[in-house]
Amino acid sequence: MQTPPELSLIGRIGRKHGFKGALTLDIDDAEALPLLTKGNHLFIVDNGKGVPFLIKEVYGHQPIVELNLIDNEARADWCVGRAIGLDAQQHQTSASPYGDLEGLEIETKDGTSIGIIESVEEYPGGPMLNVQQDGNSLLIPWVEEWVLGFDPENRILTIDLPDGLLNIDDIESEMDTE
Repeated sequence: MQTPPELSLIGRIGRKHGFKGALTLDIDDAEALPLLTKGNHLFIVDNGKGVPFLIKEVYGHQPIVELNLIDNEARADWCVGRAIGLDAQQHQTSASPYGDLEGLEIETKDGTSIGIIESVEEYPGGPMLNVQQDGNSLLIPWVEEWVLGFDPENRILTIDLPDGLLNIDDIESEMDTE
């Protein structure tokens, strides 16, 4: 028999969103946000025990979730105000899912150095790499499909950026002169 996981409490269910069971979450632990993804489990505390619900969808700035089996107002009413948590082991091991990227040098596919990743910041549209280049900060979207390779010995991440992403100021000034 499998024992239930130890929970890491991350907040509570704030209120209902609509009438089909979607719920607004009040999150106290920002490090938990990357774990609130489709396919993971969110535990709703009932009588001191976490009841797991599969996350079907997550959207919105203040997370709104659709959970498996919570598909109407009556079931959503049962959830409102209850504490929520995640599997503590999963939560602890993923405190910073992008921590390994910090300090890496980024280069383009032709070997041109872009800079060093100082940090990874969460934005509503997704994670952004904060890259230091010649004393300036650049924000580059973290898109796994752009990654061409990683050289662990030299700590270099090679990426294929869309044309114009690094020289947007040049493009803007060209547009102004036309």
